[in-house]
Amino acid sequence: LILTVNDPPSFRLSTNIVTIVEDYGFYANNYIAYNITAGPSDESWQKMTFTVSSIDFASRGIFYALPTLNSSGTLTFQTLPDTSGSSNWTAQLQDDGGGGDA
Repeated sequence: LILTVNDPPSFRLSTNIVTIVEDYGFYANNYIAYNITAGPSDESWQKMTFTVSSIDFASRGIFYALPTLNSSGTLTFQTLPDTSGSSNWTAQLQDDGGGGDA
């Protein structure tokens, strides 16, 4: 008996640095994550979800809406007016098939 295992999902980033000017407001990039896949074709039914986490919690104060990454790979966030600074975030892709994630 050979049991199948859930392969981890994968994705690529078009860039790992986003730069905007002060008072930019709402930001959306439809192509920040691409080649998003649940794994082999027998896992294409799985639902995938990105989790975006802050590395430096002090910088969260520059955002009105924190960064999110939807399952299509679109990054969105909104900055507060009259603020500037930098912020570091990580993105992890999870599927609902169990096992490892990317």
